[in-house]
Amino acid sequence: MTSYSDLIKEKRIKEGKLAKKQIDNCLNLARRDIRTARKLLSDNSDWAFNVAYPKNNLSYKYA
Repeated sequence: MTSYSDLIKEKRIKEGKLAKKQIDNCLNLARRDIRTARKLLSDNSDWAFNVAYPKNNLSYKYA
């Protein structure tokens, strides 16, 4: 796994100042989306994929 400092050096991410609450909110949304996607999976796998992997969240980290 690539370290945080390596990602910064490689300019793959930018160092930012985020409040813990902002990070917690993003992670909670990602977990919610994964729970929803798992419920949808047996009925509609395309929609489940769209819920689990939108471009603007971190759900893929918990899949």
